[in-house]
Amino acid sequence: MTPREGGDGSDSADADAQRLDEELYRTLFEESIDGIAVHEVLTDEDGEPNDFRFLAVNEAFERYTNVDGSAIEGQRLTEVFPGIEGTSFLDTYTSVVTEAGTRRFIQHVESLESYYEVSAMALGDGLSATSFVDVTDRIDHQQELERYHAILEGMEDGAFVVGEELRVEYANPSVTAFLGTTLQELQGSHLLRELSEVMGDDAAVRRLERTLSEMLDQEGSTVEPMKVEVPLALPTGELIVEVHCSPLTLQGEPKLLLIARDVTERNRREQEIARTNEQLDAFASRLAHELRNPLTVISSRLALAQETGDEEHFDHLERSLNRMERLIDDLLVLANEGEVPVETVPVQLQPVVAACWDVIRSPDTSIEIDTDARIMADEDRLRQLLENLFRNAVEHAGNDVTVRVGELDDGFYVEDDGRGIPEGKREVILEHGMTDLVHGTGLGLTIVREMVGLHGWSLTVTEGPDGGARFEFHDVECASD
Repeated sequence: MTPREGGDGSDSADADAQRLDEELYRTLFEESIDGIAVHEVLTDEDGEPNDFRFLAVNEAFERYTNVDGSAIEGQRLTEVFPGIEGTSFLDTYTSVVTEAGTRRFIQHVESLESYYEVSAMALGDGLSATSFVDVTDRIDHQQELERYHAILEGMEDGAFVVGEELRVEYANPSVTAFLGTTLQELQGSHLLRELSEVMGDDAAVRRLERTLSEMLDQEGSTVEPMKVEVPLALPTGELIVEVHCSPLTLQGEPKLLLIARDVTERNRREQEIARTNEQLDAFASRLAHELRNPLTVISSRLALAQETGDEEHFDHLERSLNRMERLIDDLLVLANEGEVPVETVPVQLQPVVAACWDVIRSPDTSIEIDTDARIMADEDRLRQLLENLFRNAVEHAGNDVTVRVGELDDGFYVEDDGRGIPEGKREVILEHGMTDLVHGTGLGLTIVREMVGLHGWSLTVTEGPDGGARFEFHDVECASD
C-alpha cells in the first residue's frame, strides 16, 4: 500500500515538536531565577556594535533591576541605564557580539548600587542575550573579609583563629614574628603547644586551655566574649598578655578569634596609679585632720582674746599659724619631689647645721655640733633634711631638748635626748603622716626620707646613748680637699 501524501503526519509532528520547544524555552525564560534579557544589536555607520535594544526580559530581570520590562521594550541599553557607556560593561558586551562568543564577568552597576555576575552571549542574526544573578551580598561579604584580613595582617596585636582541639587555622604576622615561625608551620598545630615554651606558668596554661575549650564546646549565640591575662616568660623579661577571646562561625564550624595584646606597661601604670591614689587618699585624710587642729585652736583662742583681751592667746594663735605654715611648706616639698634635680657640691656640714638650728631653736633648746666633715650634697635639700629633723626633735622631745650632730665612718648622725622612738615604730615613722605628736605635722620625717633617697644615701633610725631618737645617715660621699 502506498501511503497517502503526507499520510505519515511528519509535518504535523515537526510543528508539534517546534511548539513544545517554544513552550519549553518560554517557560525556562520566564521561570528562570537568573535575570535574562534579549537584545537587538545596534551598529554605527561602519557596522560596528555600539548599543543594544531591549526585545524581551523576564521577571527575574525586573526583580533584580527594579525595572518594568514592558516599559523598556524597544529602548536602548544606554537609555535604560544612563552612564553604562562609561563602564567596562558595554565594551565587554560589544566584544562578545563581535567575536560571536560567550563571556562571564562581574559587573558593578552604580545606578543600582549592585554587583551582578553576567553571562553574555551572541545569538546570531543581530541578536544577543545576557543572563545574570545579583551577587552584591557575596561581593560585599568578600570585600568585608578582605578588609578584616587587611586589618588583622596590619595590626600590632597578635591574632589567632583556632578551631577544633584548639588547632591553629590562622595567625597574623605579629604572631609569626613573635614566635619566629611561619603561618604554614603554625597551621594545624595545637595552640598551647606553641605557647607553652613562653608561658612560664603551667597553671596559667591549663587555665587558658580550659577556658578556650569550654568556649568551643558551647554552641549558639549564648557564648559571650571574654578576656584572660596570660604571663609570658621571655629571655628579655616577663610580659603580661591580655587575650580577648571571641566566638565566631566559619563555614558552619565553631571557631575562636583570639586577639593578644601586651599589657605589661599598662598594668604597671595602673598599679602605680592605684598606689598613688591610695597614698593621696590617706594623705588627704591626714591633711584635713592636721589643718583642722590648728584652725580649731585659732578659732577658740581668737574668741578668748576678743573676750578677755589677754595677749597670751595671741601667742597660741601665732604658734598655730606657724604650724600651718610649716605644714604648707612640707606639702610643697613633697609635691615638688623629684621635679628639681639634685646638684651635689662640696658642703661644710658644721655651718649648715648651725644655720638650720637658728631657724628652729627655741630659748630652752641647745645643740652640740661635733663634726668638721665636708660632704657632697645639695645644700638646699640638706637644709630641708636638717630643719625637719631639728623641728621633729623640738616637737617630739620638748623645748628643753639637746640635739647632737656628729660624724660616722660613712656619713653623719643627728640625735636628741628626748624620749626616743619605740623600736616597733622605727620603720613606719618615716611614712606619710605618721606622728603621735600634738604639734607635729606628720610630714617632716617623710621629707627626711625623701631627701635621703634623692641623695642616694641610706637611713637608719635607732636609739641614742641618752635614750632619745638617733638618725644615722650612711653612704654619704666625702668631699675631696
